[in-house]
Amino acid sequence: MSWKDAVRKVLEDMGATVEEDQRGLRVSPRGSSGFSVLLLVRRLHMSLDRKVEVIGTVELPNLEPSPETLRKMLASSFEVEMKGVLRRAPAWRSWRELKKLETLFGSLNPDTGLIDLLKSDVELEKSLREASPDLLEVFPEIMPPSYMESFLLAPGVPLTPLVRDLVKSYLEQPERLAWCFRAQLLYGYPRMPQKIAKNFLLALQLERALRECWPKPP
Repeated sequence: MSWKDAVRKVLEDMGATVEEDQRGLRVSPRGSSGFSVLLLVRRLHMSLDRKVEVIGTVELPNLEPSPETLRKMLASSFEVEMKGVLRRAPAWRSWRELKKLETLFGSLNPDTGLIDLLKSDVELEKSLREASPDLLEVFPEIMPPSYMESFLLAPGVPLTPLVRDLVKSYLEQPERLAWCFRAQLLYGYPRMPQKIAKNFLLALQLERALRECWPKPP
């Protein structure tokens, strides 16, 4: 049985809707108003090992797109690394990719306000510990949606002239405001389909929490 078949069975037994995608599986909660995540397996760079990625986008349609708000979201971008052997615990920090991107939008002072709000969310914290991804990244959409998914599917993409132009133009005039997230876990874990299912549940909790916590209260 392929990883897709095994994961599909677990997710459908949970009540999720699972569709085949040319890159992996597209999963959404039954009755969803449009939110979905993409599940895919890719080979690690310069390695025979593989990893599973859970990728999603949380649009914020009630916010007026503006360069100022997008910069605030960038400053609030973060990642969570699960550390430990027997009992892994989340280590929260600002998004490390910000340093690379600062050549495009200038220096930013990291804002931990969103991290603090999410860390206090009991349901999200519980889901994070149960899913225990190796790494979770949360950052805003920084180029047009039609290009952003390709950017998400190619982590570590070099800042070519095309990418630089796309990001710089979007920061000056964003089409919309949206959070993107990417959870990663090593392929081949024991009970991997169940672990992927827990990361799907984490994605649902993260979507709710990001909508509730942004914009942040003054």
